[in-house]
Amino acid sequence: MTTHTSAATISFEVPPMAQGDTAPISVYLNTNGATINVVDGSITLPGNAVFTMRDIDLAGSALTLWPRTPSLSADGKTLTFVGGVPHGISTSHGLLFTLYVTARTHGAATIAPSKTLAYLNDGQGTALSVTGRPLALVVHPAVAGVPPHDAWQALIAQDSTPPAPFTILPGQDPSLFAGQQYLFFQTSDNGSGVDHYEVAEGAAAPVRSGTTYVLQHQNTPETITVYAYNKAGLAQTSTYQIGGSSNTAWTVGAWALLLLILAVGVCYLRRRARRTRITHTI
Repeated sequence: MTTHTSAATISFEVPPMAQGDTAPISVYLNTNGATINVVDGSITLPGNAVFTMRDIDLAGSALTLWPRTPSLSADGKTLTFVGGVPHGISTSHGLLFTLYVTARTHGAATIAPSKTLAYLNDGQGTALSVTGRPLALVVHPAVAGVPPHDAWQALIAQDSTPPAPFTILPGQDPSLFAGQQYLFFQTSDNGSGVDHYEVAEGAAAPVRSGTTYVLQHQNTPETITVYAYNKAGLAQTSTYQIGGSSNTAWTVGAWALLLLILAVGVCYLRRRARRTRITHTI
Protein backbone atom coordinates (compact mmCIF):
# COMPACT_ATOMS: atom_id res chain seq x y z
CA MET A 1 0.00 0.00 0.00
CA THR A 2 1.37 3.41 -0.92
CA THR A 3 1.46 6.44 1.33
CA HIS A 4 1.61 8.93 -1.52
CA THR A 5 -1.17 11.40 -2.20
CA SER A 6 -1.47 13.56 -5.31
CA ALA A 7 1.79 14.99 -6.56
CA ALA A 8 3.47 18.30 -5.87
CA THR A 9 5.54 19.77 -8.69
CA ILE A 10 8.94 21.36 -9.14
CA SER A 11 9.60 23.89 -11.89
CA PHE A 12 12.60 25.88 -13.13
CA GLU A 13 13.05 29.43 -14.36
CA VAL A 14 16.17 30.73 -16.14
CA PRO A 15 16.82 33.88 -18.17
CA PRO A 16 18.35 33.68 -21.66
CA MET A 17 22.07 32.92 -21.41
CA ALA A 18 25.05 32.79 -23.74
CA GLN A 19 28.39 31.05 -23.54
CA GLY A 20 30.48 32.62 -20.77
CA ASP A 21 27.48 34.00 -18.87
CA THR A 22 26.80 33.24 -15.22
CA ALA A 23 23.03 33.04 -14.79
CA PRO A 24 20.50 32.02 -12.10
CA ILE A 25 18.36 28.91 -12.37
CA SER A 26 15.52 29.34 -9.88
CA VAL A 27 13.90 26.18 -8.52
CA TYR A 28 10.24 26.48 -7.43
CA LEU A 29 7.78 24.22 -5.61
CA ASN A 30 4.02 23.99 -6.12
CA THR A 31 2.37 21.95 -3.35
CA ASN A 32 -0.92 21.88 -5.28
CA GLY A 33 -2.95 22.87 -2.24
CA ALA A 34 -1.25 20.52 0.22
CA THR A 35 0.58 21.74 3.32
CA ILE A 36 4.05 20.23 3.58
CA ASN A 37 6.91 20.64 6.04
CA VAL A 38 9.78 18.65 4.50
CA VAL A 39 11.14 18.28 0.96
CA ASP A 40 13.68 15.50 0.36
CA GLY A 41 14.94 15.48 -3.19
CA SER A 42 17.51 15.53 -5.91
CA ILE A 43 17.93 17.23 -9.26
CA THR A 44 19.79 15.74 -12.21
CA LEU A 45 22.19 18.05 -14.02
CA PRO A 46 24.22 17.71 -17.22
CA GLY A 47 27.50 17.67 -15.32
CA ASN A 48 30.34 19.93 -16.39
CA ALA A 49 29.90 19.47 -20.14
CA VAL A 50 27.76 22.56 -20.70
CA PHE A 51 28.01 24.56 -17.48
CA THR A 52 29.68 24.55 -14.08
CA MET A 53 28.09 25.40 -10.75
CA ARG A 54 29.17 28.82 -9.49
CA ASP A 55 27.17 28.89 -6.27
CA ILE A 56 23.92 27.82 -4.60
CA ASP A 57 21.83 30.57 -3.03
CA LEU A 58 19.22 29.92 -0.31
CA ALA A 59 18.20 33.58 0.02
CA GLY A 60 14.44 34.02 -0.18
CA SER A 61 13.72 30.29 0.14
CA ALA A 62 10.28 29.20 1.32
CA LEU A 63 12.13 26.61 3.43
CA THR A 64 13.83 27.89 6.56
CA LEU A 65 15.57 24.80 7.97
CA TRP A 66 18.12 22.68 6.14
CA PRO A 67 19.01 19.26 7.60
CA ARG A 68 20.96 18.93 4.35
CA THR A 69 21.76 22.03 2.34
CA PRO A 70 21.81 21.57 -1.45
CA SER A 71 24.98 19.59 -2.21
CA LEU A 72 26.55 18.81 -5.57
CA SER A 73 27.97 15.36 -6.33
CA ALA A 74 31.62 15.02 -7.32
CA ASP A 75 30.76 14.52 -11.00
CA GLY A 76 28.47 17.55 -11.02
CA LYS A 77 25.49 15.51 -12.19
CA THR A 78 23.32 15.32 -9.09
CA LEU A 79 22.18 17.92 -6.58
CA THR A 80 20.64 16.55 -3.36
CA PHE A 81 18.90 18.44 -0.59
CA VAL A 82 16.60 18.18 2.44
CA GLY A 83 14.79 21.29 3.62
CA GLY A 84 11.81 22.05 5.78
CA VAL A 85 9.73 24.61 7.59
CA PRO A 86 8.03 24.36 11.00
CA HIS A 87 4.21 24.23 10.83
CA GLY A 88 4.34 23.64 7.08
CA ILE A 89 3.69 25.70 3.96
CA SER A 90 1.16 25.63 1.13
CA THR A 91 2.40 27.43 -1.96
CA SER A 92 1.88 27.55 -5.71
CA HIS A 93 5.23 29.19 -6.49
CA GLY A 94 7.57 28.84 -3.51
CA LEU A 95 11.26 29.36 -4.16
CA LEU A 96 13.38 26.44 -2.95
CA PHE A 97 16.81 27.78 -3.96
CA THR A 98 18.69 29.35 -6.83
CA LEU A 99 21.55 27.77 -8.74
CA TYR A 100 24.09 30.12 -10.28
CA VAL A 101 25.78 28.41 -13.23
CA THR A 102 28.46 29.49 -15.68
CA ALA A 103 28.01 28.36 -19.30
CA ARG A 104 31.20 26.72 -20.55
CA THR A 105 29.99 26.30 -24.12
CA HIS A 106 26.89 26.77 -26.22
CA GLY A 107 24.42 23.96 -26.70
CA ALA A 108 21.48 22.26 -24.97
CA ALA A 109 21.25 20.78 -21.50
CA THR A 110 18.49 19.13 -19.48
CA ILE A 111 17.75 19.70 -15.79
CA ALA A 112 15.10 17.63 -14.03
CA PRO A 113 13.86 16.69 -10.55
CA SER A 114 14.61 13.10 -9.58
CA LYS A 115 13.59 10.88 -6.65
CA THR A 116 11.94 13.73 -4.80
CA LEU A 117 9.36 13.46 -2.02
CA ALA A 118 7.59 16.00 0.16
CA TYR A 119 6.02 15.16 3.51
CA LEU A 120 2.66 16.46 4.62
CA ASN A 121 2.30 18.51 7.78
CA ASP A 122 -0.37 16.08 9.02
CA GLY A 123 1.31 14.65 12.11
CA GLN A 124 1.86 11.34 10.34
CA GLY A 125 4.57 12.20 7.84
CA THR A 126 2.48 11.17 4.85
CA ALA A 127 4.65 11.14 1.72
CA LEU A 128 3.70 13.28 -1.25
CA SER A 129 5.34 12.49 -4.58
CA VAL A 130 7.02 15.38 -6.37
CA THR A 131 7.18 15.50 -10.14
CA GLY A 132 8.29 18.11 -12.63
CA ARG A 133 8.80 18.81 -16.28
CA PRO A 134 12.51 18.83 -17.21
CA LEU A 135 14.02 22.18 -18.12
CA ALA A 136 15.46 22.24 -21.63
CA LEU A 137 18.20 24.81 -21.16
CA VAL A 138 19.64 26.32 -24.33
CA VAL A 139 22.94 28.19 -24.13
CA HIS A 140 23.44 30.50 -27.09
CA PRO A 141 26.81 31.20 -28.73
CA ALA A 142 28.68 34.20 -27.42
CA VAL A 143 28.24 37.40 -29.41
CA ALA A 144 31.45 39.05 -30.59
CA GLY A 145 32.13 42.26 -28.69
CA VAL A 146 29.56 41.52 -25.97
CA PRO A 147 31.20 40.70 -22.63
CA PRO A 148 29.77 37.80 -20.58
CA HIS A 149 27.19 38.75 -17.97
CA ASP A 150 27.91 37.56 -14.42
CA ALA A 151 24.63 37.64 -12.48
CA TRP A 152 26.27 36.16 -9.36
CA GLN A 153 28.96 38.82 -9.18
CA ALA A 154 26.31 41.48 -9.78
CA LEU A 155 24.32 40.15 -6.84
CA ILE A 156 27.40 40.16 -4.60
CA ALA A 157 28.28 43.71 -5.66
CA GLN A 158 24.77 44.95 -4.85
CA ASP A 159 24.59 43.31 -1.43
CA SER A 160 25.28 45.96 1.19
CA THR A 161 23.26 44.45 4.04
CA PRO A 162 24.65 41.94 6.56
CA PRO A 163 22.66 38.90 7.69
CA ALA A 164 19.66 39.44 9.97
CA PRO A 165 20.23 39.88 13.73
CA PHE A 166 20.08 36.64 15.68
CA THR A 167 20.15 35.26 19.23
CA ILE A 168 22.58 32.73 20.67
CA LEU A 169 20.76 30.00 22.59
CA PRO A 170 22.48 27.68 25.12
CA GLY A 171 21.65 24.05 25.72
CA GLN A 172 22.84 21.03 27.67
CA ASP A 173 21.44 17.51 27.70
CA PRO A 174 22.97 14.13 28.68
CA SER A 175 21.95 12.65 25.32
CA LEU A 176 23.71 15.31 23.23
CA PHE A 177 27.45 15.96 22.85
CA ALA A 178 28.29 13.75 25.86
CA GLY A 179 26.38 16.13 28.10
CA GLN A 180 28.58 19.11 27.26
CA GLN A 181 27.24 22.66 27.08
CA TYR A 182 26.64 23.92 23.57
CA LEU A 183 25.27 26.96 21.78
CA PHE A 184 22.77 27.13 18.95
CA PHE A 185 22.34 30.02 16.51
CA GLN A 186 20.85 30.56 13.09
CA THR A 187 20.10 33.54 10.89
CA SER A 188 19.05 34.38 7.35
CA ASP A 189 20.22 36.70 4.62
CA ASN A 190 17.96 37.82 1.79
CA GLY A 191 20.76 39.27 -0.30
CA SER A 192 23.58 36.93 -1.22
CA GLY A 193 22.68 34.35 1.45
CA VAL A 194 24.47 33.14 4.59
CA ASP A 195 27.92 31.77 3.80
CA HIS A 196 29.26 30.57 7.16
CA TYR A 197 29.54 31.17 10.91
CA GLU A 198 32.57 31.80 13.09
CA VAL A 199 32.73 31.54 16.89
CA ALA A 200 35.21 33.17 19.27
CA GLU A 201 35.47 32.16 22.93
CA GLY A 202 36.74 35.13 24.89
CA ALA A 203 39.96 36.47 23.33
CA ALA A 204 40.59 33.31 21.28
CA ALA A 205 40.71 33.50 17.50
CA PRO A 206 37.38 32.78 15.78
CA VAL A 207 36.86 29.29 14.36
CA ARG A 208 34.39 28.15 11.70
CA SER A 209 31.27 26.45 12.94
CA GLY A 210 27.92 25.11 11.89
CA THR A 211 24.77 26.35 13.62
CA THR A 212 25.60 24.28 16.73
CA TYR A 213 28.81 24.89 18.65
CA VAL A 214 30.12 22.84 21.60
CA LEU A 215 31.97 25.04 24.09
CA GLN A 216 35.67 24.30 24.34
CA HIS A 217 35.83 25.86 27.81
CA GLN A 218 32.81 24.41 29.55
CA ASN A 219 32.96 26.24 32.87
CA THR A 220 34.98 29.39 32.14
CA PRO A 221 33.06 32.67 32.50
CA GLU A 222 33.68 34.55 29.27
CA THR A 223 31.97 36.25 26.37
CA ILE A 224 31.18 34.18 23.30
CA THR A 225 30.97 36.05 20.01
CA VAL A 226 29.34 34.53 16.94
CA TYR A 227 29.89 36.05 13.50
CA ALA A 228 27.47 35.24 10.68
CA TYR A 229 28.92 36.08 7.25
CA ASN A 230 27.02 36.38 4.02
CA LYS A 231 28.55 35.64 0.63
CA ALA A 232 29.37 39.30 0.12
CA GLY A 233 31.67 39.09 3.14
CA LEU A 234 29.42 41.19 5.41
CA ALA A 235 29.02 40.02 9.00
CA GLN A 236 26.37 40.17 11.69
CA THR A 237 27.54 39.53 15.26
CA SER A 238 25.87 38.32 18.41
CA THR A 239 27.32 37.73 21.88
CA TYR A 240 26.50 35.51 24.83
CA GLN A 241 27.96 35.60 28.32
CA ILE A 242 28.93 32.19 29.72
CA GLY A 243 28.39 32.09 33.47
CA GLY A 244 25.91 34.96 33.37
CA SER A 245 22.85 35.06 35.60
CA SER A 246 20.54 34.67 32.58
CA ASN A 247 21.93 31.26 31.59
CA THR A 248 19.29 29.14 33.35
CA ALA A 249 16.34 31.18 32.11
CA TRP A 250 17.72 31.23 28.59
CA THR A 251 18.22 27.47 28.60
CA VAL A 252 14.51 26.88 29.25
CA GLY A 253 13.54 29.17 26.41
CA ALA A 254 16.30 27.84 24.25
CA TRP A 255 15.06 24.29 24.49
CA ALA A 256 11.58 25.26 23.32
CA LEU A 257 12.96 27.06 20.28
CA LEU A 258 15.68 24.51 19.61
CA LEU A 259 13.19 21.64 19.65
CA LEU A 260 11.03 23.54 17.17
CA ILE A 261 13.99 24.16 14.89
CA LEU A 262 15.22 20.58 15.09
CA ALA A 263 11.74 19.12 14.58
CA VAL A 264 12.05 19.24 10.81
CA GLY A 265 15.35 17.37 10.87
CA VAL A 266 14.15 14.78 13.38
CA CYS A 267 10.94 14.13 11.45
CA TYR A 268 12.95 13.74 8.27
CA LEU A 269 15.33 11.22 9.82
CA ARG A 270 12.48 9.17 11.25
CA ARG A 271 10.64 9.20 7.95
CA ARG A 272 13.81 8.28 6.11
CA ALA A 273 14.45 5.35 8.44
CA ARG A 274 10.86 4.17 8.12
CA ARG A 275 11.02 4.40 4.33
CA THR A 276 14.29 2.42 4.34
CA ARG A 277 12.71 -0.34 6.46
CA ILE A 278 9.75 -0.53 4.08
CA THR A 279 12.07 -0.69 1.06
CA HIS A 280 14.11 -3.50 2.62
CA THR A 281 10.93 -5.43 3.46
CA ILE A 282 9.47 -5.37 -0.03
